[in-house]
Amino acid sequence: VFWERRALTRRMRDAQEAAASPALQLDAVWTTDAFEPLLDDVALLSRHAPADRVAAILARAGRDKSAQEVEIGALVGACATAWRTVPLEETVPAGATRTAALRLPCRVVLAGGWTDTPPYTYARGSRGGVLNYPVSFGGARTDDAMPISVRATLRPAPAASPSIVVRATADGRAVDDTTIGMAVVNVLDRINGGPTTLADRLAAAGAQLELSSGVDGLPVGTGLGVSSIIALGLLVVARQVLVASTDAAAEVPGATHVLAALAVEAVMGSRGGWQDMVGGLPVVGPGSLGTMRLTTSEPGAVPALCTRVVDTIDVPSWNQHTCLLWSGTTRRAAAVVASVSSRLTEGDADAWQAMGTIDRLTQVFVDASVAGSTAAQTYRRQGEVLSDIRRANEQLDATFCGPALRPLVRWVEEQRGVTGVHIVGAGAGGALLAVCGSPKDRDALVQRVEEEEVPGFPGATVLPLAAVE
Repeated sequence: VFWERRALTRRMRDAQEAAASPALQLDAVWTTDAFEPLLDDVALLSRHAPADRVAAILARAGRDKSAQEVEIGALVGACATAWRTVPLEETVPAGATRTAALRLPCRVVLAGGWTDTPPYTYARGSRGGVLNYPVSFGGARTDDAMPISVRATLRPAPAASPSIVVRATADGRAVDDTTIGMAVVNVLDRINGGPTTLADRLAAAGAQLELSSGVDGLPVGTGLGVSSIIALGLLVVARQVLVASTDAAAEVPGATHVLAALAVEAVMGSRGGWQDMVGGLPVVGPGSLGTMRLTTSEPGAVPALCTRVVDTIDVPSWNQHTCLLWSGTTRRAAAVVASVSSRLTEGDADAWQAMGTIDRLTQVFVDASVAGSTAAQTYRRQGEVLSDIRRANEQLDATFCGPALRPLVRWVEEQRGVTGVHIVGAGAGGALLAVCGSPKDRDALVQRVEEEEVPGFPGATVLPLAAVE
C-alpha cells in the first residue's frame, strides 16, 4: 500500500502540473487509471479523492457505492480509533445511571464561508479558511446564556421500552424532528462497527441511551450553525456516557470530534457541514470562547485542520459596533449548497472566481482589524470588506441575496452609520450582520428596528445575541 500511495501521489502531482484551470485539474487528477490499483481499499482511496469522483470510479469498476457512502466511510475511518467504545457490558453496572450535558453557543461565520467546502477543497492549492466567533445571549459565558443544550443519559432500561430514545425541543416544547439525533446514532453504529447495532448492544446490556437536544430563544433557520453544533454536542456527550471513564472522552482531539460530526452531516445528506463544522465550531480548538478564530483546512477527503486565534479583533469593541438582525425568512441552505457544489464541480468559471475572491477577502478582513488608526476607520473598512464578501457570495449563488431579501439588505445599508451588511450562513434568508461606525450608530439601528416595523419585513427583529466575551 505504501508504494502504491507513493506512485499515486507522483501521478497526481504530474497531472496537477499539467492542468491549466480548476476544472481541468479535477478532471486530470481524479481519473480511473490513477486509482484502479487501490480499488480494493475504499477507505484509503477515499482519503485521496473527492467522494463524488471516487463513486464514479467505483461505479465504472462495477462497484455499487454512492458518493455519500464513500464520504461517510472516509470520515468514520479517520475518527473510529479514538471514538470506539469499550463493550457496554463493562460500562453499565446494574442500577447505575450516567449523564453528560453541555450548553453551547451558536456561531457566526464572518468570512471565508464555502472555502472549506467540497469540491473547492479538493482542488490543487485550494486551502479553505473560515473566520468565525461564538455568540450567546448578551455575550455572556454563563450556561443559561447559551442557546443550545445537549444531554445524554445511559440508564438501566425500563420495562418494555426502546434501547435508544431521541428527543428534541425548541423553547421547551417538544418537536417532531429528531433527524440529527438519529443521524448521530447511525454514526455511532458505524464507528463501533461489528455485526450488531448500538441498539442491540444496549439491549443485551439491559441499558437505554437517551439523547436530547434543545434550542431556546432562536427562530428556525438563522444560519448560525445550530444543527451542526447540536450534532457535535450530541456526539461528545454520547461518548462520555458510553465509555468507561469520562476522562477518556476528554482525551479525544478536537479535530476528531469534527470528523465524527462531519460524518453526521454526511449521513443527513446536507453536505453543508464542512463550512459549519470545520470553520464554525465554537467548542473545538484554542480560544473556544471570547475570541475570534481562523480555521484552515488542507485539501482532501478527510480535512486536516489548523485553528489560530485572531487576537487583533477586540471582542467587547466588536459587540459595541455590530448587531445581528433576523430577516423573518427561514433560509434554504440545502438548495444553496446543492447549487454551489454543482457549479464548482462543473468548473463554472464565475463560481471559481467568486470562491477565490471570498478566500482572498478573509485575510483582507483580518488585516483590516489592524489597518485603521482609529476605531471608526477600522469598522468602516471591516464593514466594506464584509459587504464585498456578500457580493462575492451573490456571484457564487444568485439566491444568496435574492429579490425577497435584497430590499432588507438595502434598507439596513441606508441607515445612518452602517458601514457594511453581510448575510450569515448559506444565505437565501436567515440572519444579517450589520457593522456600524460607532456604538451610537449601532444603538440607533437597534432602536429603530425594535420600535419601527421595517418596510416590507414585518418579521424582522434584532437577535439578542453577541460575541461571547
